[in-house]
Amino acid sequence: MKEKFLSTLLAITAIFAIVFYAINCRPAWSPDSKKVAYIYSDKIGDEEFSGIAIYDLEKNENQSILEIKKSNKEDIFPYEVFWIKGGKEIIYVLGPTDEKTSQTVTISRYNLKTKERKKICETMMPEISAGKSLVFPVTLEKGRWLWISDGKMFRRLDIKTGKRQEFRDRDFIAFGSEKKVAFVEKFKDDKIVFGKIKDLFFYKEAPLFSIPIEAGAGEILPILAIPTKKIQFAYIKEVEEGYSLTVLDSQGKVVKEIALPDTISFDKDSSIMFASAVWDSNGESLWLPVEVLDENGEKYNAITEVNIINGSVSLIKFEDKNYKSKATPFYLSLSPDEKYLASEVMLEEGGVHLGLVDLTAKERKVTFIHHPATISQKSGSTKK
Repeated sequence: MKEKFLSTLLAITAIFAIVFYAINCRPAWSPDSKKVAYIYSDKIGDEEFSGIAIYDLEKNENQSILEIKKSNKEDIFPYEVFWIKGGKEIIYVLGPTDEKTSQTVTISRYNLKTKERKKICETMMPEISAGKSLVFPVTLEKGRWLWISDGKMFRRLDIKTGKRQEFRDRDFIAFGSEKKVAFVEKFKDDKIVFGKIKDLFFYKEAPLFSIPIEAGAGEILPILAIPTKKIQFAYIKEVEEGYSLTVLDSQGKVVKEIALPDTISFDKDSSIMFASAVWDSNGESLWLPVEVLDENGEKYNAITEVNIINGSVSLIKFEDKNYKSKATPFYLSLSPDEKYLASEVMLEEGGVHLGLVDLTAKERKVTFIHHPATISQKSGSTKK
């Protein structure tokens, strides 16, 4: 049973790791919700590249601040980007595309005013690569402690001192936000433990409650996200009718159980969703990438929006009229004013871009923001 806990999450790794490597980043919003930083990737001719761009919603402008060509000499890619409180700097993480190329993770900062980039620290992380750490959430706690996994073990890195703390094994998963970090862990007695991290004066893992895994029952798949204003957890469970969503408070009491439409699928090829979900601040709405079966029996990827208060479930389909290929949303991020939902979007024909969902409109409108046009336009800005 031990290996079952993360087997579904890890199954997706090989599929996504080959897509230009820059796809495990949650878009980062500026504190005023006017801009969003995101990781993009694409291929022009035989050249693959990835980078970090900032999209300005008010000016409708998109500007790259970092771009990396994939070559034998520079086989690295952006892992994650964070917008620091105050809005003047962005912190980003670079890592190897393959564990054979390097074991070094580099954390740097970008000054939005001076346009300068500066390395903060770097650390060796055994076996880290796109293929092994892809499905695990990356969190920067209080602008100082970076939570990151190499697929076998979680590490908490102090980016100011370069010191790191290692955890037991792959059955421990940390996740959360700037202000709080929670964890789930698989125990040997077939229980999944939910807890929170305390570190006001000293570091402590505080288990809150556990969920038993019953023999022969559907697998419990925890959602790796919590609301910002409260401690609240959720998990997906396979039931006879399909799948259900269970929401729990900080003591493990069931807040809501919601049956999900039978057209929604949670097979191994869509398991990246558990590290991709996002709550609103009060824990009243949840957004989650899913795979959907349409009336013709064809599969497509969408975002399911769940209203925890009334139990309603709706789907947000991602389509771009400029592209005939399928678009897959993943790694979601809610703007601080909660008016927009940002998503990394992978096109079937290749390339990772930004998708924005307007949450103020009853009919959810999706806008695709494509990365700055070509490799030669590294420092320029282009209109959408």
